[in-house]
Amino acid sequence: MTDDELVAAVVRAFRATDPVPDGVLDASRAAFGRRTAGAVVAAEVPAAEPVGVRGDGVRRVAFAAADAAVEMEVAGREVTGRLRPAASVPVVVRRAGGETERTRTDAAGRFAFPDLARGPLSLTFELAAATVVTSWIRV
Repeated sequence: MTDDELVAAVVRAFRATDPVPDGVLDASRAAFGRRTAGAVVAAEVPAAEPVGVRGDGVRRVAFAAADAAVEMEVAGREVTGRLRPAASVPVVVRRAGGETERTRTDAAGRFAFPDLARGPLSLTFELAAATVVTSWIRV
């Protein structure tokens, strides 16, 4: 048996015993198609405050890139946050299926999306120096 035949057999075995759930491949292909060429990806970093303390139902998420940092709170279907350094810039919520919602940060860098649909999303900040995109989170 060659290496290629062995790999093919292993792939068949995994597909038969542990198939990918319906919709996962479609969602991942759609998310891959929604990437923004030339954008800087802001990776998730530990939030400044402990998460879930006292069970307040608010999830704190932070992202960092070379040009910016984003701090967010997710409470149910509401996402609020702040861009640092503060600037008034366009903010876009991107969905895997291609849907978008837009707003703008205020002069202090604050933004809010009060009633988002549940599911995965990513935020795009159109800064003067670069476009910054957060990794995907679930609301």
